[in-house]
Amino acid sequence: MADRAELGEVLNRRGLLGIGVEVGVKEAEFSELILESWRGERLISVDSWSPADDPALSQAEHDALRENAGRRLARFGTRSEIRRLTSTVAAREISPHSLDFVYIDAAHDYESISADIAAWFDRVRPGGLLCGHDYYDGMRHGKPYGVRRAVNELCERRGLKLAVTLFDLPKEASWFVVPSRLSGVPTRGGGREPP
Repeated sequence: MADRAELGEVLNRRGLLGIGVEVGVKEAEFSELILESWRGERLISVDSWSPADDPALSQAEHDALRENAGRRLARFGTRSEIRRLTSTVAAREISPHSLDFVYIDAAHDYESISADIAAWFDRVRPGGLLCGHDYYDGMRHGKPYGVRRAVNELCERRGLKLAVTLFDLPKEASWFVVPSRLSGVPTRGGGREPP
């Protein structure tokens, strides 16, 4: 994949047309981009919109971001669902192996991204995509990033092959892994309803 803007088309080509999740939505620009090109059933956009997760903004600023996200995604009707929850709480509300993809773009420090990966990995069905943004380690925007380390550890631990976008800026590259097939778990998406 050249850049993350192609995610919707990649999902279409792979037949991943059921339910997906974006974690870390802010104003939902990327959720909108996904929904414009992806032919899937429903995208769940998850964000806490809270100073507890992003103290750089006041609660009023987070509330304004949430309102903007709602307006931006309203035109997609039932294909779009917004859940105002922390990443790990939202993951617990989803049945294992029920999602065609999860795109993680919330907190980028090593501990947070490791927790997000742990929370969402088993929610993706075998053959689906677990992916995310900012495959980078180091300081960025005055904050420590540990995404590369967390993703590399996942791949090593689970024996997964990693793919990274080619043309996104190096500090903004997206990463992709395909969870392995599991015995007895459905391998086709489409229409399964997470709780």
